[in-house]
Amino acid sequence: GWGHIIDDRGSAYDIGKDALYAAMRDHDGRGPKTTLLKLIMQKLAVDEPQGIIARVYAEHMPVSEIASLSTLVSQAADGGDKVALQILMEKGKILGDLVVTAASTLGKLDMPFGVSLNGGVFKAGRPILGPLEKTIHAAATHAAIVEPKLTPACGSVVLLLRRAGIEVDDQAIVRMR
Repeated sequence: GWGHIIDDRGSAYDIGKDALYAAMRDHDGRGPKTTLLKLIMQKLAVDEPQGIIARVYAEHMPVSEIASLSTLVSQAADGGDKVALQILMEKGKILGDLVVTAASTLGKLDMPFGVSLNGGVFKAGRPILGPLEKTIHAAATHAAIVEPKLTPACGSVVLLLRRAGIEVDDQAIVRMR
């Protein structure tokens, strides 16, 4: 994505922001009922929905705290909340679209390639992974979801070493694990 202000669709922040949106729409009657309102109020330690607004605006809630609300969406979806489930499914499709766009740009849609998923968003499980995989496989039938070989930090080190002209062999990757 391009960062949380321009385009970070599918991120934990995006999910958290949609959770706030859904909760406040529930509160004012413009949207369906969702357990997200209660969960967010509990997490933010506020007694009434207007307290959410005060936390977000008056206290300038940081991006990381809004992103942390994404775990509540997973929790609500696991409990059968249809609003939360819809949020996760939508984000899965969006993330799948990102993969398809990258694969298309690289000219890989018609050949086998691996997709490694890193980040806490994917802990949401099937509600996000199902639509993501469906979107990818609709455009790239040879794509495969693969387990990451390394943590994101170690992967960054490998990329930096390669940019510096240092080859990283399989033994080095094994040691980094």
